[in-house]
Parts: sequence; C-alpha cells; structure tokens
Amino acid sequence: MSLHALQINEELKDFLDAEFKRSGCATFNNFIVSILIDYESRARRETSSKKVQLADLARITSEYEQCFLSFPRRSSPQPKKRGYLNYIKWRKGNLEVSFKKILESIAEYSEHCERTEILNSQLVMQISTFFGRDERISDYLVTQ
Repeated sequence: MSLHALQINEELKDFLDAEFKRSGCATFNNFIVSILIDYESRARRETSSKKVQLADLARITSEYEQCFLSFPRRSSPQPKKRGYLNYIKWRKGNLEVSFKKILESIAEYSEHCERTEILNSQLVMQISTFFGRDERISDYLVTQ
C-alpha cells in the first residue's frame, strides 16, 4: 500500500471515528448500519426523481423523432445525434412552446426551403443548427 493510500485510510478512519462519536450510536456496527440505511433511502429518492426525468426524456425523444422525420431533406446526411442533443437542451429551456408550435415552425422552414428552391441541397440547414445555441427555430416559430 502506498504512503498516499495509507494517509487517505487514516483520514477516513479519523472521519468515521468523529462521526461515530457524534452520532450517539451504542456500537460502531449500529453506526455503520445507520449510514447504510441513510444511503439507501437517499438512493431511493434519487431514483424516483430520475424516473420522472426518464419519462420526460422518453417524451422528448419521441418528439425529436417526429421533428427529424418532418425536417427538410439535405443532399448530405443530417447529424441526428447532435441534433437530438441540441433539441434536448433547447426543449428544456423552452417548455412553454407546445410541440404543435415546434412542428409548425419546421413546416414553416420547409416552406421557406421550397420557396427558395434549396430542398435536397447542402443549403438546407442542419437540424442541429435549427435547435442549436443560436436557436434558429425562433426565426420560424409561428406567433398568433
């Protein structure tokens, strides 16, 4: 065992001793059990909050798939993964925008591409740019 590992072990021992004295537990084993129970209850709380986030993530993933399929085609491939990551970031900051409005903005951009005759070319914006940090989607959000 290295000197550094021994030093860390000694610091950990000192910390646990101090916490044990402060806890008021009758034995060290009771103290360790109380730590494990506390850790388990924290883990349960975090897991339950992650389930809510996973449900949101499933909804956002489904939304993105629909956005990706309705986005105007390019002559070169769309960066689907980067677009997805940008969509998640944008969506979390713009929850007040309905999914219907998002699809309408994509339709508006598609119409723009048709009017300017750039469909199926390199000039079609990448979906990652559309939802990226410059939020080009805001140029096409239909306000009523």
